Amino acid sequence: MNVGEPPIIGYQIQWNSGSGSTFTTLTTWTTLSNLVFTKSTSILTGVTYEFRIIATNVVGDSSPSNALAILAAQPPAAPTQLVKYGAD
Repeated sequence: MNVGEPPIIGYQIQWNSGSGSTFTTLTTWTTLSNLVFTKSTSILTGVTYEFRIIATNVVGDSSPSNALAILAAQPPAAPTQLVKYGAD
């Protein structure tokens, strides 16, 4: 925060499905500490999503932060061909 500016009173977390698509607001938050996202059924594996943050004060919204690109990965397959060694 710069001296003389009104304090930040909230944040918008926005996302899109990459490739220049339009950002939409995922959630709004009053503080960024302890912010936790849960898995959304609309997130598909193998797709890169972009996230950005906009700060808000009594004057209005800031410009958006740089976007962070995240590839939604698939969990690894279950192990196969397990071999038991030693006594029971």
